[in-house]
Amino acid sequence: MLLTLVRTQKQSKWGILMLSTPAIVSSACGTSTNPAEPSNGIPADSVPASGAPLRVNLAFCDALTELTAGRLCAIQPSKTHSAIRDFASGERATPGPGFGYHVIAVPEDWIRIKGVWLHFGGAFGSPYQPGGRSADEFTAQVWMQEVVQQGFLVVGMAYANSTSINADMCGPSTAGFAVDNCAGDVRREVIEGVDYSRVIDVARADGVYNRLDRLLAYLASRGLNMPSYFRSGAIDWSQVHLSGHSQGAGHAYYLAKTVGVQSACFLGGPYDFEDRINPGATPIADWYSVPGTKTAAANMGAYVVTTDASYATFVLTYDFIGLRKNVTWFEATGNHVNAAGVPIDGHAASVGAPALARERANACF
Repeated sequence: MLLTLVRTQKQSKWGILMLSTPAIVSSACGTSTNPAEPSNGIPADSVPASGAPLRVNLAFCDALTELTAGRLCAIQPSKTHSAIRDFASGERATPGPGFGYHVIAVPEDWIRIKGVWLHFGGAFGSPYQPGGRSADEFTAQVWMQEVVQQGFLVVGMAYANSTSINADMCGPSTAGFAVDNCAGDVRREVIEGVDYSRVIDVARADGVYNRLDRLLAYLASRGLNMPSYFRSGAIDWSQVHLSGHSQGAGHAYYLAKTVGVQSACFLGGPYDFEDRINPGATPIADWYSVPGTKTAAANMGAYVVTTDASYATFVLTYDFIGLRKNVTWFEATGNHVNAAGVPIDGHAASVGAPALARERANACF
C-alpha cells in the first residue's frame, strides 16, 4: 500500500492561499488515485506512520545552526554548478561584500510546511559568509527564524550583490544617472543574468534565476525535494512568497511587479532614484511607473523604522505602489538592538531587531 500526501488549503488574512496540514490518503494500487501530485517532495515510504514530525537530513550543509523552530543550513553556491561564483570578483582569497553562501531555513516538521519563502538581503550582504568580516555569521537569522516559526521553508539567496544600485550605479552621483531606466535594467540583469545594463556585469550563471534553479537541483540531488511548484526547471512564482531588506526589497518588489507572486514583504525598502532622462512627476525610478503590477497591493506589505535615514523615500514608495499605512505597511519608532543586545540603526532594525517581531508579522504574515 502506498501512502500519498494530499495538502489542503486555507485563507490567510490577505486572502491568499497557503499550504496547511496534509492528510495521508492510502491507495490500494501502486500509484495514488488522487490526481494531485504530492507537493512537499517527501517519498511516501518515508512519512512517519504515526504522523510524527519528519526532521529531514541536512548532513550535506556546509554550515548548520539550530533555531527555536528549525535549522539554518548554508550551501556553497559553486557546489551547485562550477560556473557559479561564491564571492564577488577579486574577493576569492579574502571573502568580502556580496555573494557568500545560500542559506535555507528548514522547519522542524517537513511534512507540515505552509509553503516556500524566498528572501533577498541588502546591498553588500551575504546570507552566510565563511571568513572575512562576517565570519561564520548567518546574517538574516532573526528574520529567517520568524518566517520559519510561521511554518515556512525559507531560502536566503546569495546573489550578485556587491554594489549598491543607488550609491554606486544609478544615483545622482553616478554615471548611471544619465542612463535611461538605469535601476530597472540593473535589477533585471541581476535577476536574469542577461546583459541589459552597461553599468553592471552579471553573467547568466550568476543571475538569480540560474542560481536558484541550480540550488534546487542540488538540493534534490541530496534528497531534499522541494514542493512541486518550487523545483528546478518548474518554479510557479504565483505560489512563492517573497521578502527583501533594503536593496533586496527592491528585487522582491521587481519580481512581485513583473512576475507575480503569492505575497511580498519589504523591510527597510524599497526605493530607487529616478535617472535624469525624461523624469516623471514622482521622483522614483522609471520601472516603478511601468503600467501593470502582477501582484495585488493587498498581497504586499512593508515595515520601516522612522529613524531609518531613507524613511521618507521608502514611504514615498509605499504610497506610490498602493500600500496603506497601518493596513499593509507599518512603522516602528525609537532605538533598537540586535540579537546580541548591540545597538543598531533604524535601517538594520527593520530586519534585525528581535523586539520588532510582532510588528514585522503585522506587515508580512
